[in-house]
Amino acid sequence: HSIMPAKILGDLSDDVLKNSIYSHIEHDLDLKIGAAYRKISADKPNNMDQKYLKCDLTEPVLQVQQTVFLQNGEPFEFSTTRHRFDMGSITTINMGNSR
Repeated sequence: HSIMPAKILGDLSDDVLKNSIYSHIEHDLDLKIGAAYRKISADKPNNMDQKYLKCDLTEPVLQVQQTVFLQNGEPFEFSTTRHRFDMGSITTINMGNSR
């Protein structure tokens, strides 16, 4: 699930929604994407996880809650994704300040 404010994104075409909202933000709207805050945690599967991720009650799911900001500090995305424990991984890269 993702929540994005319409006041930042404007009118979105089906083409943008089927391709990349991030590309639309950077190229069409000429905005710069800044920092992202992510909280990664394990959780027990809920009914939707069982149905759509095809997991049972004993298999944990990985949940990622994310808030992404424009370079000016304005948040433009809040999302929650859930993943089966055995179907992939998440890699993070921390870029230190170049001061």
